[in-house]
Amino acid sequence: MPNIEEGEETLTIKLTNHLTGEITEVEVRSAEQAKNLLIELKASAYVIGKAQDSLRHYLDTFLGQDERYDFADGKQLRRVQRTQLKYRVESLRKYLDEDQVDVCLKVDTTAANALIQEMIERGELAPNTLKLIRNEADSITTKPYIEVR
Repeated sequence: MPNIEEGEETLTIKLTNHLTGEITEVEVRSAEQAKNLLIELKASAYVIGKAQDSLRHYLDTFLGQDERYDFADGKQLRRVQRTQLKYRVESLRKYLDEDQVDVCLKVDTTAANALIQEMIERGELAPNTLKLIRNEADSITTKPYIEVR
């Protein structure tokens, strides 16, 4: 995370590479310069992300059937898999009433859209069902964010 010191008309961003200790300092003096730097950083982040994905795939292939590899410099390469709990609605209903269960549940709109569209195509639901459901949906406003296009 960069250190940002805001003055009246300039913004100084200090970026520290924690691997090498290299510090890069950038002074931003205008909205135009900020926009250009934001676009440049976004493009770099995208390319870095793609490179990281490629390197992870390479290292996963390198591991083969093994779960761990120790490098000579003391670093470890490990294959990690996390487990998440997914509560069953039937289990919640044993301890909570229907109103409480409704508070806990969140509709997966992507899955619901796909299921409803499939049912419409099979003729099990009226063609306007998805439109009717969308008309009754709650609109949730997110926190505002900055976008440069």
